[in-house]
Amino acid sequence: MRNLVVINEVHGVVEGDDDSKLQIAAAAVDVDNGLFFVVSQSSALLCYSLSSSKVEWIVTLDEEGGPVVAMDWRVEVESVVIGRSSGQVVEVSDSGQEVQEVGSLKGGLLAMAASPDGELLLLATGFGQLLVMTQDWDLLYEVTLDEGLAASGSVQLSWRGDGKYFATLVTGSGASTDSSPLKIWERDTGALYASGESIPYLQTAMSWCPSGARIGTACIQPNSTSQPLIMSFEKNGLKRDKFQLEGPLDTHVNYLKWNSNSELLAMVITTKDWTGVQIWSCSNFHWYLKQELRFPSTDELNVLWDPEDPMTLVCWTASGTIRTLKLGWKSAVLDSSIALVINGLSLLVSPLSLALIPPPMSLFTITFQAPVQVVAFLQDHERCCFIAARLSDSTLSVVTLPELNDWLDLDGINHTAHSISVLSDLKQSISELRHLTWLSSGALLGALSVQPGSDKVGISGNFSGTQNGVFFQTYPGSKEILVEVDLDMVAYNPSPIMSDGVQIQGVQETPVKQAVISIIKNKAPLSDQNGDAFVQLGDGSMLLYSESQGASQFGKTVIGKFARPCPWTSVLQSENGETLLLGLDQKGSLELLGRCVLCRDCSSFVVHTAADSRSHLLYTTQRDSMHVVSLSDLSSLSEVQSKQEVNMKPEISDGRKPKGVGFQEENLKVRPLWERGARLVTALGGHDVAVIVQTIRGNLETVYPRGLVLGAIAEALKKGDFREAMGLTRRHHINLNVLVDYGGWRNFCVKASEFVKQVGKLNHITELVYALNEENIVETTYKNLLPPFPEPLSPADAATELMKSQFTANKVQTVLKSLRLGVEKEIPVSPGKELCILATLAKSRPPELKEALQRIKSLREAELQGEVAVELEAVEETGEKGKVILSAEAALKHLLWLSDADIVFKEALGLYDLHLAAMVASHAQRDPKEFIPLLKELEEMPPHLMQYSIDVRLGHYESALQNLAQGGEANFNECLQLMMDHAELFPLGLHIFRESKNRLPVLEAWGDHLMQQEKFEDAAAAYCSCNNLQKALGSYRAGGLWRGVMTIAGRMNLSREEWTSLASDLGEELQAMGMPAEAACVALEYIHDVDSGVRLLLEAREWMEAVRVSSLYAREDLLSSLIESAALECASALIEEFTEGLDKVRKYLLRYQTVRQRRLALAAKLKAEEDGEWVDDDTISEASSHLSSMSAYSHGTAATSSVTTGSGRGRKQSVRSQKKVKGGRIRAGSAGEEGGLVDYIRGMAVSPRMLDEVRRLLSVLVLQGHYSVAHHVQSSLVAYQNDQKVALETMEKDAADDNLQAGNPPSASTAAVSKSSSPAIWRLAVLEPPDGVCI
Repeated sequence: MRNLVVINEVHGVVEGDDDSKLQIAAAAVDVDNGLFFVVSQSSALLCYSLSSSKVEWIVTLDEEGGPVVAMDWRVEVESVVIGRSSGQVVEVSDSGQEVQEVGSLKGGLLAMAASPDGELLLLATGFGQLLVMTQDWDLLYEVTLDEGLAASGSVQLSWRGDGKYFATLVTGSGASTDSSPLKIWERDTGALYASGESIPYLQTAMSWCPSGARIGTACIQPNSTSQPLIMSFEKNGLKRDKFQLEGPLDTHVNYLKWNSNSELLAMVITTKDWTGVQIWSCSNFHWYLKQELRFPSTDELNVLWDPEDPMTLVCWTASGTIRTLKLGWKSAVLDSSIALVINGLSLLVSPLSLALIPPPMSLFTITFQAPVQVVAFLQDHERCCFIAARLSDSTLSVVTLPELNDWLDLDGINHTAHSISVLSDLKQSISELRHLTWLSSGALLGALSVQPGSDKVGISGNFSGTQNGVFFQTYPGSKEILVEVDLDMVAYNPSPIMSDGVQIQGVQETPVKQAVISIIKNKAPLSDQNGDAFVQLGDGSMLLYSESQGASQFGKTVIGKFARPCPWTSVLQSENGETLLLGLDQKGSLELLGRCVLCRDCSSFVVHTAADSRSHLLYTTQRDSMHVVSLSDLSSLSEVQSKQEVNMKPEISDGRKPKGVGFQEENLKVRPLWERGARLVTALGGHDVAVIVQTIRGNLETVYPRGLVLGAIAEALKKGDFREAMGLTRRHHINLNVLVDYGGWRNFCVKASEFVKQVGKLNHITELVYALNEENIVETTYKNLLPPFPEPLSPADAATELMKSQFTANKVQTVLKSLRLGVEKEIPVSPGKELCILATLAKSRPPELKEALQRIKSLREAELQGEVAVELEAVEETGEKGKVILSAEAALKHLLWLSDADIVFKEALGLYDLHLAAMVASHAQRDPKEFIPLLKELEEMPPHLMQYSIDVRLGHYESALQNLAQGGEANFNECLQLMMDHAELFPLGLHIFRESKNRLPVLEAWGDHLMQQEKFEDAAAAYCSCNNLQKALGSYRAGGLWRGVMTIAGRMNLSREEWTSLASDLGEELQAMGMPAEAACVALEYIHDVDSGVRLLLEAREWMEAVRVSSLYAREDLLSSLIESAALECASALIEEFTEGLDKVRKYLLRYQTVRQRRLALAAKLKAEEDGEWVDDDTISEASSHLSSMSAYSHGTAATSSVTTGSGRGRKQSVRSQKKVKGGRIRAGSAGEEGGLVDYIRGMAVSPRMLDEVRRLLSVLVLQGHYSVAHHVQSSLVAYQNDQKVALETMEKDAADDNLQAGNPPSASTAAVSKSSSPAIWRLAVLEPPDGVCI
């Protein structure tokens, strides 16, 4: 549904040396250089520049050659070939300096045509021969067209676009009537491929479209008074389709011309009153007359299509007038979704918002007295609708229509419109008026091209159909004129359609120094009386034109400038009232004026404005995809272009499809078009979310983009219209969770009863029950696709807040419970209601099957009491008629369909209802040999044993213990064994037997279980509770809890020998457990062995405590002989280990730098190769040369450095943890070597426990007078810590730089480097070096 309009028009005049117009006989065009070659009837060849509108050179040809028959431009040799009727063929160079007569054909020349590739030339002679020559003028072959053809006959030649075939049409004097005049020939051999099908018409013109789909011929029927026909043939000569021309009965078709993409067919026609060109287009198997341009009948007309630009048409007359027309397709659908399709005399009107009528049909038709060239539409909310049409006969017609809501009454009407009577001098201006646009209900605005040499350019004044008050003026230097036509509109007539009574009240002109590309009405006029329009000039500038402003004011208000001229523009209104301008240029760039380029390969775009004034931009790309962009956030529009590249390439480099919220969001904003070349027609605004798309064939399709549908759903939910929201989600297959998640599921639970009341249909509610899940669909799949939910204007009442506070964190369970309560409250009793409630119970998380089975049990009891029950098949038929209930069997079948049959059977057993379990098993199709014996066995048991057996079978052990305990003392052993098998039952068993003599065995058994679990302290407490001190002592002793052991031993009244023996054994056990400090306490407090205690303290690295104990017991010998030597030995070992650790840090740092340098060099080389650059390999060689200088981790990876070790049990734990940090051996040259080095050096940090041990050692060394040794220990550790910290900071900085270069956020480990470094609280101040002195 498109109309062909003239975007730009350039006039020119070819004049000779004496400044007089020439009589042009033939013409050719050089597209690359913009040259127009013409031959006059006086045998003068002129080269005319289309850009400068000047004649470059003139060459005079031999006058004896006769009239010029054909003329062509040869691209390869850059020369003009001229064929004359005498048979003379002349070649002229592009400079005009070389004129060469190629040869002369006997019998004269009738036609000439060059192949599309320029390699061959067809020459038709007057003897009926066809010569095929190469570009070197060698004869390739010769065939006979028609033996009886005379020189006065006519031959038309046409090539197919690929040059493999050509067609000939022979007519006129001497032509044979025995065969078809249309013939198709092969290029290579000249063999006749096919002849046209015989038709009862005379064919007068022929042209083969470049695509090869049609061979168009103009046909007239002998002795007929009807208009000519255009008939199409296939390559095999068979008829394809036909259509009849529009025009007077004396219309004659001179010749046909296809444009380069075979979309438009131009035909030059002549009548007794005028000559002109008609442009036709085919869509949906219907031919439309899209444009008609008329010229004086006294001047011969010819046309040429630009071979490269299919939308540029050059019209020239024999008098030398040239009109270059830049055509363009513009949508025939206006902002109000009204389609005004031009079809010659008819205007096909279809309001798509009321009915989707496929073309070429329409709701009603308006017929004018001449073909329509341009049309404008205005919907005035006060005075109905207006259509203005500019016709090809230089007249203007205005039609008044009723309000849009009353258009359905116009179905099938064909109204004949009348034209406005205008002055003869005004007709010429109106006939060429372009970009016709309504300013208001009383004014029209258009653009008029200035004709060079015209002394009557502008027309101004106020008049009423007479010459009085009209004056003419010229505008030097102006290319175009903006013409404002003021209309005198009569009062509205209640008749459906009216086209009478409109008069031109006045005309105002505004000169423009540039070409006018487009005019579009401003949707936000300055006032109600006057209208505004945006005028775009040739350089892309957008100017504001106000009604009746005058020429002096135009151009002062510059809105902005597009990067390139945009023939297709649209005015948008943002939510805050800001006016936005969108423009699409001919290269496919969609630009938002003054902001950004939205798309680089756009093919069409429309704007959808919802009922809440939210706007969305929809556009299609040349890659056949449709994009939806919200205009609510203007800042996001600058990101559309970069996102588009992601949308068009949904696969990343390794071929895997990206996942996550971002990709899902973009995937919903972009949808592929199902047919190549489909374009957007319109988007129905308001509450409708339909987008109409037209395919290349011409048929209309309706799509519903997810972005628009979600916006409509959100709007309905904001208003609380659950019925509309549910209908949209179901109709467009939207995830039903959006009804719950939008606005929060807790708010939905509050309104669940209202939701059930509005929706009403139980099957719709059940669909929501089935679709419900825990995922918040608004934050995942539909993230950033829904507008924010508005905050409530007033706080919720206390009852609502109390209800929300009682909700659980389980979304599915809470929502289903709310829906269940709503159904029970709002829906009358019916079988369908029971099915819906069962669905809410079965789909709950976890499923509430017990309650569902209870309802089935109640239904069964109601049946037994005589209630009328129906099966599933009769639920829909019954509805709410009659007081019936759902049968228990039907309810059970429904529950089994929703749930796992095995789980339902187990839940039925859990109710201890064997009859219900049997019914479940039978409907679940379980084997009767399995469940019948089981149920019989259970039925024969006492009630408590039956329940116990069922609970054990189902794993309900707490209930099983309670049921088993009801059997009395006889079942205590089974109860105790059940608790021992399931230890979680001990608290319940202790509660059950709290007042029984069986309490103590329960506690003792619980203690035995805790001992097996190595929970020694808890086990000892259990044994103490049952007064079993011996087992309590064993529990404390097994856990190394020496204080508990000695406490229990005191309660057991042991002898002195037993006491001492126990303490001695306990000390040895503690020492074996790696607890020397605790063993030292036992030796000192209970055995009083000072020597052993001090040695154990030294083993535990408790230096100061060992000194204190020696001093307490006055053992100076221990201070000098034992403590001092141990301290010096430990200091020496630490110094050695710190020195080795320092060497390792430096070694691994060097290795890390080597590996990193090599990786960066290799990455740079790969990138250079991808970019096509060359990099010297010396850098790679230098980086790799270091690999051989270092052995592959010969130290430090297998054993753990003692720098990080502690003493005793802590030392073993430190070793194990250090091995975990290192993560195994680092392999040289592996992919993870660099990361392994970083982790290893990070793991070489000194532990806080080790630092505390070093501080205690330093204190003892200073106390013993070994100041230099202490200073050496502290300085060694400081040097090691500093180097390790510097190395780690270097690595983390490199990692941060890599992340920054890759565009990734800083890692958490990088930010934590400064925090991980421990403060130097372990150092002794007296051992610190002076300031400025390096260690």
